[in-house]
Amino acid sequence: MTTENRKPRRQLAKFALCTWIFLITGSGVLWWTQLAYAQDEPPVAPAQSDSPDILGGREAQPGAWPWQVALVSRFAPNAFQGQFCGGTLIAEDWVLTAAHCVEGTETSFIDVLVGAHRLSDSGERIRIAQIIPYPGYDPFRNENDLALLRLSTAVTYTPIALYTPTPGETEFDYLRGTVIGWGAKDTAWWQGNTFSDALREVSLPLVDREKCSRNFGWYDMITDNMICAGYETLTMGACYGDSGGPLMVQRSDASWVQIGIVSWGPYGCVAVGLYDVFTRVSKFTDWIATCMNEPDALTCRGGDAFEPDNGPATAQQLDGPISIQMHTFHEMGDQDWVRLDVEEGKEYLFLTARMTETVPFLRTVIWLFDANGRTPITYTETPPDVYWWGTWEENTAQTSARLVWKADRTGPIYASIELLPDFYGQVYGSHTRYWLTVGEHRQIFLPLLYALE
Repeated sequence: MTTENRKPRRQLAKFALCTWIFLITGSGVLWWTQLAYAQDEPPVAPAQSDSPDILGGREAQPGAWPWQVALVSRFAPNAFQGQFCGGTLIAEDWVLTAAHCVEGTETSFIDVLVGAHRLSDSGERIRIAQIIPYPGYDPFRNENDLALLRLSTAVTYTPIALYTPTPGETEFDYLRGTVIGWGAKDTAWWQGNTFSDALREVSLPLVDREKCSRNFGWYDMITDNMICAGYETLTMGACYGDSGGPLMVQRSDASWVQIGIVSWGPYGCVAVGLYDVFTRVSKFTDWIATCMNEPDALTCRGGDAFEPDNGPATAQQLDGPISIQMHTFHEMGDQDWVRLDVEEGKEYLFLTARMTETVPFLRTVIWLFDANGRTPITYTETPPDVYWWGTWEENTAQTSARLVWKADRTGPIYASIELLPDFYGQVYGSHTRYWLTVGEHRQIFLPLLYALE
């Protein structure tokens, strides 16, 4: 890859999950970008330092991939230094990308670069009107890692079609996919000057879920909402900087369709027996179509996957000894209600925990109600201790409210979680994302998510 005019970059990696996973959210790195400029240090593009880029492969032909876009920090002096993620045009004013590229980030921080081949001398910057992360995005497990960006101005570049399964066919029938993006040409990314000015492409074999899960050694890590690709010895594919870009397959009529979004992969971009992992687009086409047609719909305005759950009539029924759910408060007055069956004499734990990667401050109150959903039993707003979800502060979940209740009855009860607004004005939606854990107290545990040292 061409590297002239490329300045050295600090590596602001935030490694989470397990020792082979990398991921970062846009908000934290954008803050560091502003800090770097304020200190007159070499600028750091948001998330460029630890999002996948094309490793191996070759330079693409100019104009071959008209739907490819770059996400660029508005604070950077130019697109070459500011590019941090990729994305695809799926309509004249809509871009599909990874949620971890934009989660918790304001529209005023990012531009979309369209029509570019070389970042240094081509393309047009377009401002973003709306950022819509998928409501069920799980940043700790990299689950449902996708987001939509609505552009402030329509563009004329050709969009890419999204793959829709047909009877008797799946994505894996294509055997081989292509990934494109700007970035690292080798594994010495920590030394700087390895990112590409020109768009690159690489083709990889598709890997079925069973084999991918078996090789990672943790079956639940690879869900049906993901697609794996790569060779058994992973020395080419996605690497730091290319998150949000497409995994594409070519149909028999020579047209291209997008089947995946670059999400995560092995630390260092190379490994033996591990693969690149992509968000599986076909699982989300209904949500994508809904938000493109109705961007003001509840699930497109920061509502969570359990909406509407604002009262006892629409409360989620919890089954089993423990339940862990992810919620948001999408607007003022939003509440999250759950219903569970309790047994007299047993203790139950109700716990809310914010995510410090994307939610800097969050206070909640937990109320318990009788079976009628109206008579209060007890409540708490006591700020409890911090629960660590890793070894770095950036990878922690911090408890917002904790209630332990010994049941004095047998039968159904309701729990309501309400937001206590910030003194300085509350931002809703993804900025209020939190975990809700409910279950028998003696069986509750919070799984430790390891981070790299």
